[in-house]
Amino acid sequence: KHSAMVLSTSVSAACFAPAALLFVAVDEAHLLELGRPWFWGLVGVSLLARSFWRLLQTDPGFRIQDVLTVSLRPTNNPAQFYEQLTQRVAALPGVSGAGLISALPLTSGNTSLNVFPQGRSVVPEGESIQSSWRLVDGGYFEAMQIPLLRGRTFAGLSPDEARRSVVISAQLASRLWGDLDPLGRMLDPGGGGRRLTVI
Repeated sequence: KHSAMVLSTSVSAACFAPAALLFVAVDEAHLLELGRPWFWGLVGVSLLARSFWRLLQTDPGFRIQDVLTVSLRPTNNPAQFYEQLTQRVAALPGVSGAGLISALPLTSGNTSLNVFPQGRSVVPEGESIQSSWRLVDGGYFEAMQIPLLRGRTFAGLSPDEARRSVVISAQLASRLWGDLDPLGRMLDPGGGGRRLTVI
């Protein structure tokens, strides 16, 4: 199974916003209780719970209901294994899509690199933008119901075409090229001279 690269500069910023300010009305008789460690522990737990609740209410931009994920590391012929696995899983009754990704979104193992735009850009020549990346297959966007704003996914590309292509987030496109159309533009992930075309 061939894979291609997906780049994004961030996930929802709302996930990491400060929770809230807490105001407490206390009468004079109980004012000394505020100095006790249990009180500040309660305040911390309350703020943490509120932040977690806000996180649960945030749309991550991909499907989270009715999704099954499995982490596998085959030792023999991984490309063939993954191709056969996704075909078999996609054929199961009740399965609407199957796809592969190198690391799940919002999990540890996130990888980032410097992305260098090629040609005309709002980024000064020789400078880069830090970006997270993943390797995905052609079925990933459909399986996770990730909306594609413009362009195309890797589905239907030959292995060689997929290796030379990249799908980027709208935020990364804006940071690299401003209001310019990102489709067909080139970038160099990591600065090693590998040129990828935004599809």
